[in-house]
Amino acid sequence: FLLVWMNEQDEIELQTSGSTGQKKSISAKKSYLKASANLTLDFFHLSEKSTILHCLPFGFIAGKMMLIRVLESNAQVCFAPPTDPLAFETTAAIDFAAMTPYQYAKCLENNPKKLEQIRTILLGGGAVNLELETQIKQLNHKVYHSYGMTETFSHVALRKIGQYEHFTALTGVRFGYGSEKTLTIHAPHLGIDTLETNDIVDLLDPFHFRFVGRKDFVINSGGIKLHPEELEQKISTKFTNVNYFFASKPDPKLGEALILLIEAEEQFPLPDLSVLLEKYERPKEVLFCKKFAYTASGKLDRLNTLKTSLP
Repeated sequence: FLLVWMNEQDEIELQTSGSTGQKKSISAKKSYLKASANLTLDFFHLSEKSTILHCLPFGFIAGKMMLIRVLESNAQVCFAPPTDPLAFETTAAIDFAAMTPYQYAKCLENNPKKLEQIRTILLGGGAVNLELETQIKQLNHKVYHSYGMTETFSHVALRKIGQYEHFTALTGVRFGYGSEKTLTIHAPHLGIDTLETNDIVDLLDPFHFRFVGRKDFVINSGGIKLHPEELEQKISTKFTNVNYFFASKPDPKLGEALILLIEAEEQFPLPDLSVLLEKYERPKEVLFCKKFAYTASGKLDRLNTLKTSLP
């Protein structure tokens, strides 16, 4: 990556994660990637005096952007493998790191004291459930949740966990509505005139929004539109050590019937979901799957999991 980054070409090829469809390659100007990196550096006040932990895979945009931030800031950097983010040797405080929610949860489980050695952590690449948010509030460091994608060269909005439920745009970024309340992103300094996403949001103003769910995953059950991500947040306190997600299957009466898929080797008694979900939000069926499908970057592949799970 460094050889490609430092060659004479103005652009670099990036690959999307494929979490909601087919992977695709896109070209990005290096100047836009540098601009994106500097937005993050400015927001978190990172400089040559800072120490940054790099524990993300280099094959994906998040890992590439972390290295570009190091190069742009001339900060000190220590590396740890993605499978063990806390495997760094320094005993000094680390100013900044980026992780997936899965990585963070594992670190919290294995060594919360060492995790607090990192002053600020940026979480991205997945949802942060209510249980994890509650645990984060009890720790002595700052944790932010990012919103972005490969097409925006990493994040364009952030929210501080424990303080806000909505995301706030980074400098120079504005938001709007596309079709069906999908989010549009305007960031000319990143080469983005108007990018319409597949994410349904509640837009508070041009600089703040609350994430609702993916347009791709909306379920129309008997005329009622259900957002799986919202339902998953509602029941997260009941499923703390297992992966799960809501989906649908064809139904002659409802059109689509809501179902709940759980990743588990064996079936187990289900908690009472009626106290957390409205009547129309409760799954018509629960399926136990031995193994979900995941993308190469570790994101849940809902579509392929559903294909292999339904009879």
